[in-house]
Amino acid sequence: MISKMKIWMRDLQSGARTTTAGIPHIQEKINNLNKEMVALRKDLQKIALGTPAPQTGTAALHAPQEQPDSRKHRVVLKVDKEQWSGTAQPGELSFHRTSTFRADHEKFTAANARFFDGFGFSATQFTGKTIVDLGAGSKLRALYFTGANIIAIEPLAEKFMQEIEWCDLRKASEVYSAPAEAMIDGLAGRVDFLFSINVLDHCYDFVDCIANIYAYLKPGGTAFLAFDCHQKTDDLHPIIVNEKVASAAMFDAGFQIDKLERIASFHRGIAAYAIALYLTKPKGDQV
Repeated sequence: MISKMKIWMRDLQSGARTTTAGIPHIQEKINNLNKEMVALRKDLQKIALGTPAPQTGTAALHAPQEQPDSRKHRVVLKVDKEQWSGTAQPGELSFHRTSTFRADHEKFTAANARFFDGFGFSATQFTGKTIVDLGAGSKLRALYFTGANIIAIEPLAEKFMQEIEWCDLRKASEVYSAPAEAMIDGLAGRVDFLFSINVLDHCYDFVDCIANIYAYLKPGGTAFLAFDCHQKTDDLHPIIVNEKVASAAMFDAGFQIDKLERIASFHRGIAAYAIALYLTKPKGDQV
């Protein structure tokens, strides 16, 4: 969908379709793009509800499978919460307990700064603003942003703070030990900027995560989301989303997509690439 829109916009900019004879061609493209978006949104809703999508055309590429670890090239937007809690979360806790990268404060801080610098952010960009580190893990990436009011949301926050000596989540102004899918009371409409790095493919309900992100932001607030696009799942990565489905989910939530790009995978053993999305909550939207 994104590539088709880029081609269409390029045609307009080049003047290739500005003649009277070209007008029907433009309208036909607009109609086709609208039809595809409507169909994709219907498929997305069916997948989110656990209803099999039609097995023909575009929908066949996104049909959920009953055995998520035996098939490739599909979409998985939601998995059982209890299974996620009992399998994925203990695995995440074990991973963070033994993370030598995060335990080395200087190494982590330098790498984190390179990461945000590389995506066009600056350390003073949100001074005096409220930001959310969604899926913060055991080490706050948000400390890159100097002078910001930091809110950390992390399902294992309590365990990290209790069991990992070098965990710095207490440096946040507010810490919520809750999954991204859980709406935090009192947080709606408070946030200027939210970011989530290498998190959303580790969750159990992609669509609920996006809805909460949208709700937390102020009108005009922005978000930066980066996550792997897998071809298969494992215990720690149960969600599979591609650019097309992710874009539809963002649009359905109400977001304006400012930029979408492929980036290097966070886990090359399970994903060939990741995507990064720059999002804005339109100013006219209500909290």
